[in-house]
Amino acid sequence: MNWTITPTSATTATIAYTATCAGVPVSGNANGTLNGTTMNWTSSGTAAVCAFTLNGTAVPATSTTDLNVTYTGTVCNVPVSGTDTLHR
Repeated sequence: MNWTITPTSATTATIAYTATCAGVPVSGNANGTLNGTTMNWTSSGTAAVCAFTLNGTAVPATSTTDLNVTYTGTVCNVPVSGTDTLHR
């Protein structure tokens, strides 16, 4: 995975990213805004020929190294939503 983070203010940033997941090329752009300890984010891009658009929030979990993420959006025009915990 490769990414470039560009701060746009003290609490916002844009991110350009590329990756390969299970042999599938993924690329996209994201934006994030920090409001206290909550990050609101959006992301869009493609995985092979499939377009995706996601948005959600990320907040610290009870562990200082984990992050709880909630998301909604579409992948290949199919609605998706859910929650996950990212572990460092």
